Amino acid sequence: MTAASTQSGLLVRWLRGAWLGWFALVLLLLAMSQVVNPRVSAFMDYWYSVPVESSYTQQAIDLHQAREQQVIQRAWMIGAAPVALLFLTQLLLSLYKRSDDAEKNVTESDSGIEYVATARNSDEVKTSVREAEQTLIHYSGKLNSDTLVITPRTVTSSLDGDGALYIGQGGRYRIDRLIASGGMGAVHKGYDKTLQRDVAIKELDVSLAQDQEQSDRFRQEALALAGLAHPHIVPVYDLVEDNNRFWIVMELLSGGDLENRIEKNRPTVKVASNIIRAVAEGLAFAHSKGIIHRDIKPMNILFNVDGIPKLVDFGIAKLVQSQQSVVHTREGLSLGSPTYMSPEQVKGKKNIDKRADIYALGVTFYKTLVGEAPFTGDSEEVMRQHIFEMPVPPSELNNAISNSLNIIVLKMLEKNPDDRYQSLEEFIAALDSQQA
Repeated sequence: MTAASTQSGLLVRWLRGAWLGWFALVLLLLAMSQVVNPRVSAFMDYWYSVPVESSYTQQAIDLHQAREQQVIQRAWMIGAAPVALLFLTQLLLSLYKRSDDAEKNVTESDSGIEYVATARNSDEVKTSVREAEQTLIHYSGKLNSDTLVITPRTVTSSLDGDGALYIGQGGRYRIDRLIASGGMGAVHKGYDKTLQRDVAIKELDVSLAQDQEQSDRFRQEALALAGLAHPHIVPVYDLVEDNNRFWIVMELLSGGDLENRIEKNRPTVKVASNIIRAVAEGLAFAHSKGIIHRDIKPMNILFNVDGIPKLVDFGIAKLVQSQQSVVHTREGLSLGSPTYMSPEQVKGKKNIDKRADIYALGVTFYKTLVGEAPFTGDSEEVMRQHIFEMPVPPSELNNAISNSLNIIVLKMLEKNPDDRYQSLEEFIAALDSQQA
């Protein structure tokens, strides 16, 4: 459905609602004229049933009768106006819909469904491509000047008799339902027919899949995760590439994310510390393999059905021991989520190391303990605060936080990387020491 058709539908509903309200008012006025006025007339007839001797009395009767007629006439006039307006509006919307439908045509051919969308400019064509591909996920699209044609694909992905979409060699994975979506793509609940288990299937957005850098980033995420076998990192099972479409098959984590837990029922200090410690173990393992996450935040910490936290989304991870990275970082390019970015990331420094992850984990720890991040505001304001302002000590916002834990969190949030913990093993040791 296009934006124009959505707006026209809303307009029709609004006009109909307004007309119904107006019509109800008219009915009320007519009821008053037919119920109230006759009773007033009956009263007048009874009161003045004696011979009229006063000209003033006669004038009062004449005035009442004249006003009664005026009320009836005005009620019908008020009622006729919205009827005429509604008729005119429906006529105009019908003409508009007819012209809008002329720009789009859906036909069926012997080879399957063919979707043709004619647009007035290239931007509309791109929008149509995204909408059509998201709707007809099992079809492929191509551009011909200002026309988009989507035809069936005879490649790895396929539709079974049950109407479900299958991807992978021999249609191994079935895509069941959408779990979440974002700017980079979507995550679906799926099923592995070979191993007979539920899985999560992450799909790169179709518009981003056409971009070489974005597709390389997605592929590299799968490769990075495939080499990280750790209890607190989500395991990757497979990478499916099909006609410029990309899917990562991984463990299904059905326990929600840390962001959601903080919003609904903020963890206690002890529980928060245990969650962050577990994530730190997984992140330390990634660092030992030469991988820096660069996007640590509560939304990237998910829980399985048993409540075990696992780190996900290595989409902008950096491979320290290789010349390759998911993103070929250059000086002045800031990558990550502004609320959780380290000062060196905000500045766009090229040589980002594991201490940036320690800072982001410190921001995450801070929010888990007190319910909000240390720096808030719009993106530019938050990034400025990361560089120039000191956070409010978390113990001032949550009196259950001990002085020793307060010191640990603030050390993770030091502006200068040299003043932070130099490794996550060092952080874990300090955390265990204050809990003992």
